[in-house]
Amino acid sequence: MISSVSLGQDYSYVHYEPRDGLAGFMVYDMCQDKEGFMWYATENGASRYDGTRFRNFTTADGLPDNEVLELFSDSKGRIWLSTFSKFICYYYDGDIHTRESDPVLAQFNFASNIVTMAEDAAGNVAFCDLSNNVWVLSPDNRVTKIDLFEQHFSKPLRFVSVYSFVQNGKKQLVVAVNQQTFVLDNLKLKHYHSSRETEDFYDITKVPIYRDPAAKETAFVQLDFDPISPIYSATHLKYITSTNGCYSVDTATRKLQEQFLPGNRISNTIEDSEGNTWFSTLGNGVFKLSSKKFRSLSLDREINREVFSIERTGKAITIGGAYSTSFTLANDKLTKQDFSSMLTNAETKLLSNRLITIKYLSDSSTMLGFDSYLVRLRNKKSQVSTLPAIKSISEVEKGNILVGTARGAYLISTKDLFALDTIWPSRCTKVFYHQQKYYIGTLNGLYTVDKNDASVFLGAQHPSLQRRITDIVATPDGTLWIATHDRGLVSLKHDQVVKALNDSTGLNSNNCKSIFLQDNFLWVGTNKGLNKVNLDNFSAAFTKFSVSDGLISDRINAIYIQDSMVYVGTSQGVSYFNEAEISNNSRCILKVFWKQVSGKDLPINDSRDLEYNENNISFNFVGISFKSEGDILYRYRLEGLNNKWVETRLNTISYPTLPSGTYTFQLQAENKFGVKSDIYTTKFTIATPWFRSIWFWTIIGALTVASMWALISLRFRIINRNKEEKLDFRQRIADLEQLALRAQMNPHFIFNCLNSIQNFIINGDLILTNRYMNSFARLLRQTLDHSTKRVISLAEEISYITTYLELEKMRFGEKFIYKISVDESVPMDFTFIPNMILQPFIENSIRHGILHKNSGQGIIEIKFEQDLETLTCIVSDNGIGRKHSLANKTDHHIEYHSKGMQLTFKRLELLSTKKETITTTITDAQPENEQYPGTRVTINFPLTIIDKLNKQR
Repeated sequence: MISSVSLGQDYSYVHYEPRDGLAGFMVYDMCQDKEGFMWYATENGASRYDGTRFRNFTTADGLPDNEVLELFSDSKGRIWLSTFSKFICYYYDGDIHTRESDPVLAQFNFASNIVTMAEDAAGNVAFCDLSNNVWVLSPDNRVTKIDLFEQHFSKPLRFVSVYSFVQNGKKQLVVAVNQQTFVLDNLKLKHYHSSRETEDFYDITKVPIYRDPAAKETAFVQLDFDPISPIYSATHLKYITSTNGCYSVDTATRKLQEQFLPGNRISNTIEDSEGNTWFSTLGNGVFKLSSKKFRSLSLDREINREVFSIERTGKAITIGGAYSTSFTLANDKLTKQDFSSMLTNAETKLLSNRLITIKYLSDSSTMLGFDSYLVRLRNKKSQVSTLPAIKSISEVEKGNILVGTARGAYLISTKDLFALDTIWPSRCTKVFYHQQKYYIGTLNGLYTVDKNDASVFLGAQHPSLQRRITDIVATPDGTLWIATHDRGLVSLKHDQVVKALNDSTGLNSNNCKSIFLQDNFLWVGTNKGLNKVNLDNFSAAFTKFSVSDGLISDRINAIYIQDSMVYVGTSQGVSYFNEAEISNNSRCILKVFWKQVSGKDLPINDSRDLEYNENNISFNFVGISFKSEGDILYRYRLEGLNNKWVETRLNTISYPTLPSGTYTFQLQAENKFGVKSDIYTTKFTIATPWFRSIWFWTIIGALTVASMWALISLRFRIINRNKEEKLDFRQRIADLEQLALRAQMNPHFIFNCLNSIQNFIINGDLILTNRYMNSFARLLRQTLDHSTKRVISLAEEISYITTYLELEKMRFGEKFIYKISVDESVPMDFTFIPNMILQPFIENSIRHGILHKNSGQGIIEIKFEQDLETLTCIVSDNGIGRKHSLANKTDHHIEYHSKGMQLTFKRLELLSTKKETITTTITDAQPENEQYPGTRVTINFPLTIIDKLNKQR
């Protein structure tokens, strides 16, 4: 069934509310200050936004009242805040100034709330209150009250306001009273203009288009609703806010143009320095519209908005949705096609039945691949094949197509949709025909199949090609670009790897869901937005588009580009824009909040000499770019310590223990469009303490040598005197040494776990951090509990190493799996061994064996076996083996040295006796495998020792 539907176009907004950090839902006013911050007046205080996070100000920070009604930023950088309590204050240089702390503010005595604020070119700031008084603060801090009743008027005053306008390049203050307009000149009201339409000025349904008092005639726009406030740009009306959204105004026709955010009560609308349009609402927070060039289309708001495929079919754009539907967009008309009737004969009758792939063929027919069937459209006629779960379609030659499904890849005749051959016998995620080869993308990587059915696994070329394949395109020179589900992009030429791109090289995510080739540019759709890559210059910054730019969603499923029109299928519908019309007005401003030296704040640009104990230095900063929505990269270096630039996305840099010397700290911010801020530079010198001088350490060295000689001599005398006594108490000392060795192992575990938690926090993965911390807490409790015991049961040991292995799996992803097996003859709850004896060997397998594997998944096997005389514990892996591990230790710097195995060998030695010895052997697990021989550690406990341990528990 084919039907026409309305084209529900809309803009995409970024919405901010209290859960994002905004102080309240009720936002009365907003402004942008000189430094670039956005400010919002709410019922719960004032909020300042830097593009990354909100900072809220309340009475606890010095506000006279938490309900802030008006905001104004003056030329001195002060943010004026008018509160419900009728008191006014201002924020400047990190502090809120009130009448209690600033004598100038004590001169104001408002009888009612402030309604408008403005400033002229001379720096005079005017305030108008509800009592129809105008107060003026001069640049020299003199306050003057202008009583309109006393000066000019006798009848009741209506519609009094103060504002500024620019005339002949000069900003002046204007006071509007009743039908008349006055310029404030030398604190005197100079009558400037009287409106011809005197009564219309009182009519709330008519808003003046011009506010310039020099205008010879005031024009009005007629409204059929009650406005909240008019918003002017220069002297012309630009927006009108209302209880049902905000309207833009065409001043030439005196008519309303577009409606924004219908259903919302808009209190104010402003445009920031980057060209973003902000809307404050009374009850629904704040909205940001990054660009009016981005439009969005939701296919079906009631069922499923998600778009799975986009393709040009003839002169139209075909869009793949859910529930057996496709949409055709042509000449701004959207046509819906319903294929649900075909489900009757389908083998797999999925109600959702997504249109996963669309392919326009050289014979002008269109192939539609649904979850439940394959459809061919030509000349308004349709054919259907019951082939289910279509994932991908590629044209092989005229008359034949390659179809990838959840069951395999098949060569299909387009004439009758008959399967000619089975190219691949199992699940496919993407198929592509290129240079006489079939490229088959699967969950496990990429394969090729030639005309002779010979297959080759290309995963050996690059680890990324061993992951799920999501899309493939070919450039005119024969280069293939392959998108993966979690490892970014890989390019192949003649089946050899040419290039790899991922989040470390500039992509906004490694989860690449779709790609599209446009000339020498590769467009990449990810779960975090859209990327545009210049294939001729990989060093150039990738162009990125996301929700903050106007996309309806960051999850990109499909891309199609025609000329400069970009169509993007997302999880929330279709976004489309003309790239040629997109102008990048992005800015990046670096704001350094404080420089802290050993807990004391210093001026951020202060260059001074510091004492030797003032060597704990930290900086707090932010890069302001509202179009980047927090996607800011920072580069910094500390000359004198390390001259290389270091990149980070954190907002704080600390140097806790700097040595003596002279340093220059430099910092720069870069937003997601590659726009860089100015470089912040500060210099400082840390003095050398007297106790680090050469003469001091010469004396200390001499005293140390003398003391050591005296101690060594004394030690030998004590050893000789107590030799017999030590022999008598050897067993007791052995017990104490075991307890000490067990205690030494605890910090080793804690160090590893805290290091992993730090990595997750730096990567911003809060969910995985929380999971890891819970598991770490459980491991810590087990460690503390076991450390007080001489022995633990085999069941407790298995529980302990299982918790440890799960932590390491979370740390290293899917790098390895593990297996634990126990001989049925071993009573786990009644067999006791020394506590935490196996963990160091397992750690060694992971660190020196598994982590250095370049291919294949690591496997760690732990076995417990028992015969008539011995309990055997075996730890084996399929890692790189002892020889390669030793070479790595020699060739590469080791960040820290583990003492776990040394301590364990020492413990086993102390537990052994002359007659009963615990033996430990280390061999290759698979000596026949030269690349990955692995390592096997075998510990043999004589059952006589086990029995003694059981009695000691």
